[in-house]
Amino acid sequence: MNGPVPRTHETLAESTSEGLKTLITRRIQGDWLAKEFPSYCPDGNGITGTNQYDIGPDLSALVPGVAWPLWQHAVSDETLFDVLDYVGQRIAKPSSGEWHSFFRHHELRFDEAAGRAEFRAAVNLVLSRGGTVFEMAPQMLIQRIGVPEVQEAFRQLRPATDDATLDSLLETARTLYLSRAAADRTTAVEKLWDAFERLKTIDDPSDKRKSVEALL
Repeated sequence: MNGPVPRTHETLAESTSEGLKTLITRRIQGDWLAKEFPSYCPDGNGITGTNQYDIGPDLSALVPGVAWPLWQHAVSDETLFDVLDYVGQRIAKPSSGEWHSFFRHHELRFDEAAGRAEFRAAVNLVLSRGGTVFEMAPQMLIQRIGVPEVQEAFRQLRPATDDATLDSLLETARTLYLSRAAADRTTAVEKLWDAFERLKTIDDPSDKRKSVEALL
């Protein structure tokens, strides 16, 4: 690979979108959702694969507009992110367990922590190489990290003003700005403005002008 790609894109390039779709499909086909949607051995002992018939109705109910099998129709970036959230929160890495000689298959064992870590790393690699301003957080949700300048500003932002209201406004603004929903980011700007107004009353709550002069 070449060096880091500038992370400035607010929308997914086709190659990034297709890479994420392929990643999801491979994980489903590789039984990484089998713990949540199990297909059992005929003897009733142990999970041997994924019951994909159960995924479709559940996914369609929680992510409206998604058809099953996946990717029959074009999906928006937001819908693709919803599917990534859905898969990420249900994923567990499978491995071979006990061998059933009669049915000639292994039971599956699962490691949820490893599955989440590996899936998140794979998703974030695709998003990073695509130069996007998005990443999958440890909570297995896609969030907007913003352009590098904003990322640095947020890293330095540590609300500790001794005013609980002001600190809460700043922290709420930071949380909302990281949302991938445009409406949340608009609210984040409003919270920052509220914080600015609050800041102007800290030194003298009874007189904003004197408070500003003291602050300056």
